[in-house]
Amino acid sequence: MSQPFQPIISVIVATYQSARTLQYTLKAILAQTFTNFELLVIGDHCTDNSEQVVSQFDDSRVRWINLEKRSGSQSGPNNEGLRLSKGKYIAFCGHDDLWFPDHLKQLKIFLESNAFDFVYALSVLINPLGAYAVIGAPSLGRS
Repeated sequence: MSQPFQPIISVIVATYQSARTLQYTLKAILAQTFTNFELLVIGDHCTDNSEQVVSQFDDSRVRWINLEKRSGSQSGPNNEGLRLSKGKYIAFCGHDDLWFPDHLKQLKIFLESNAFDFVYALSVLINPLGAYAVIGAPSLGRS
């Protein structure tokens, strides 16, 4: 009898009517060099083709859950993802975000080598003209 899959990281993607960008986000997550994760894609009562986008990825780590009632914010899908997660660690990814292939690996290494409870990465905002802002850095004296 085989053991059930026990992921180290639960990746939670909250989404609402964003099938167009969701496919790129999921490709970036599934291209991670660290592979012991589950991917929970939680729709906020999506009525677009988000479910079909998720189902095109033939990967047992990926689960699609669509809330029966719209919560109207990321907190509803994120909280459902937390409730369903099996991983030791949680990683949130926006439905229109992209990660470098070593994102999870590097955060896990940093988290465990420093005995931290929480880590995060900076974000670069990009539009068709290029990068225009970096967000996520704490203000001086608050790190």
